[in-house]
Amino acid sequence: MTKIYMKDIKSLCSCIAGLSCQTIRTNEKGAFNKGYIYTYTIYPYGNCITFRFIGNDHCTFNSYSKKFMFEQLLRYYKKGLNNWIELYNNDSFKAKREKKRMNHYINKLNEFERLLND
Repeated sequence: MTKIYMKDIKSLCSCIAGLSCQTIRTNEKGAFNKGYIYTYTIYPYGNCITFRFIGNDHCTFNSYSKKFMFEQLLRYYKKGLNNWIELYNNDSFKAKREKKRMNHYINKLNEFERLLND
């Protein structure tokens, strides 16, 4: 089993923040239906992470280990990605550029899952 490092958690948080900025014309609130994340705070040892959304909304994750935190963040990332894919499939104006961005985030998801399963 591979050990989860802080750099892996930071990379996943960065992808979540990037994913939150992806919008489709039919849904201006983005992949997580809360707007986009303008900042995230990783507290020491990776035991608490807070994402701050535009509009004074936030989402906090707490855990007892980095591995469990990584699993929580991965579930949240999958939820946002699946929501974005569903919005894309329902959109009548599909663009190649959006499909390329989506493939980038899907590849990152596969990379994170490989890291967790090794």
